[in-house]
This record gives sequence, structure tokens and C-alpha cells, in this order.
Amino acid sequence: MILNIVSVVVTAAGPFTLTLQASNIIAVLSLGASPVPLSNFGHDLALTTDEDPGQSEVDGWPCLAQALVRRLQCAQGQLPGDPDYGYDLLGEIDDDIDIGDAAQIGASIDAEFIKDQRVQSSTTTVTFALGAQAAQASGAQSPTPTFTPASLSGLVAWYRSDDVTLSGSNVATWPDKSGNGYTQSPTGTAPTYVASGGAGGRPYLSWTSAAALISTALTGLAQPFEVIAIVRTPAGLTTGYLFDFNANDNITFAGSGTLSEYAGSVGPTVSAASSADMFVDSLFSGSSSMLQINNATAGTGNPGTGSASTHMTIGNYSNGLSTAIGWRGFIYEIIVYNRALLSSERSQLKTYSTSLYLVP
Repeated sequence: MILNIVSVVVTAAGPFTLTLQASNIIAVLSLGASPVPLSNFGHDLALTTDEDPGQSEVDGWPCLAQALVRRLQCAQGQLPGDPDYGYDLLGEIDDDIDIGDAAQIGASIDAEFIKDQRVQSSTTTVTFALGAQAAQASGAQSPTPTFTPASLSGLVAWYRSDDVTLSGSNVATWPDKSGNGYTQSPTGTAPTYVASGGAGGRPYLSWTSAAALISTALTGLAQPFEVIAIVRTPAGLTTGYLFDFNANDNITFAGSGTLSEYAGSVGPTVSAASSADMFVDSLFSGSSSMLQINNATAGTGNPGTGSASTHMTIGNYSNGLSTAIGWRGFIYEIIVYNRALLSSERSQLKTYSTSLYLVP
């Protein structure tokens, strides 16, 4: 079991960010946007290992950060003289947790950190390290979620931002995790891969106005079909295409603050804030079409009966890319099914999304 943990720790001198993987609890430390002066938190022996033959010493914010990590290596009550000290995170992991326990683990870490008098507050995000890349980085086997989009029938294509090939920081290909081979490749400008800092601390693909990915192999998708997209909407009053099938079936974010379905005419339309992480569920099914953001009331209407017959474009308009209507937001994940999902299946996908991205 591998957990990625990101804690934003606020002190009287300012905030810093503590990141670590809970497979071995050796902290990988990094300063946040407002670095804490090194002179504020004293001088001590290094605390991240049980034995340090060199008796190395630390100063400043690493001194505090290592003290906080040490709290996660000690079971409560094992420190003489302080029965309230410690949270045995490794013991917690050994108790057969699943992705639904991430929020409670984060809350327990925060509760432990604020016991240190130097800490004013702590906000921790916990995510499970998924995929081969995470497993290789840690030297351990990546956990298998109890549910993934592939658990449902009718999966046509599945793209997740932690599974890309890169050329520098640009996306070279976005593999299709469904196994159907509908790999997305750049046409024109490529989106940029960012390894962390998205919803739930996860990686994301960042779109500029001209960026687009396209799969020309994804053909013959007739209504009804359903697309799940986990995204951050564009900033400000701008218009952007989230995805588009052969210039016919698409989801568009409008500068007026709405998302709309289109398959020959404008159909379901719902309010959507700019610069917001959200779970977008769009069913294309003629007069039974539906568009929902997070857990808000779904929009209904008839967007037309157009089919996704020739290709799929992500982040722009299929029929002639335009810098004026590129997505200009983040995309975390896109999942395509060749049927209408059941209400219970949509709930499963939302739970899956929450476990990774804290959305919805």
C-alpha cells in the first residue's frame, strides 16, 4: 500500500509544504510558496531514522518537518511522558484500508501535527499512488482499487493524467487505458503535463488556447453514449471546448459561466464556475440526454441525435482547431461509455473520483 501525502503546515512564521510517501515514511521535504525562515524552529538531531551513526543535525523548518514526520512513525502512548504523542500511520496502512479511508487518514495526520505547539494549522491531502509509474518510483507494488472505470461494461475509452508519454513537459501521447487502443495524440499545440498540484494533489494536463489531442481511431460511437470528465474549468470569462466528436457532439464551457451539450443543437445546459474542479457527467441520448456537474441538479434537454462517427478531439473543436475556443483549463480524466449508465454506476464513478481528486 502506497499513500501520497501532502500537508500544508501553517506556523507563526508562515506556511510550508511537507510531502511524503507512506510506504516507508521517509519524508521528501519541499518548501511551499511562502518559505519559512530557517532560523525559526531551533536546532536538533535528525529525526527521520531510528539510528543515525553520524549524528547529523538539522536547523530551521527541516527541524520542525522532521519532528512532524516522526510523530507518524510512533504509535500513540509509546513516548515516555507524553501519552497523547504519536499516530502509527504504517500500522493504519496494515489494517487493510481502501481508497475510501483517505480523508480520515488526512484528518488524523492534521490532528497529530497540531499537537506540536509550533503548528497553527495543518491541511493534509491523502491520495493512493496508482499506476505502474507510482509503483516503480516506490519500489513496491501499486495497490489495485476496489473499483475502476473498467469495472463497468461498455467502456470505450479511458484517459487519466497520470498515464501519459512525454516529449519534455509536453504530451506526446495519451494512452487509452480501456485496452481498446484509442490513443490520443497532439494535433497542433500539445497540452502540458504537470506532475502534482491538481485536485487532490494529483497530476493534470494543462491546456492552452491552441492545444488539442485527437484520436482518429475512435469511430462509430452512436447515441446513447456517456462521457465522464474530471476537469478544472477555464479561468475568467472565456469559451472552451472540453471535447468534441467529429464537430458534432461536444461539451462547451461558455464565458457566461455555463456548460452545454451539443449534438446538432444546444441541449442540456448547467451553471459552471470558472477555475473550478468538477466531475462532469454528460449523457448523449436524444430527448433523454442529461448533463450534471458534481452532485448538482442535472440539466436535461435534447441536443440532437448526432453520432460520434469519425474521431474524438479533447480540448478543442474537431473541425478546424481554434485558439479562441480551446479549453484553457486542466483535465484530469476522461472516460467514455457506449451506453447510458445506471444511477448506481454513476455513484460508483463519483466515489472513485472523490478518492483520487476529492471531487465531487
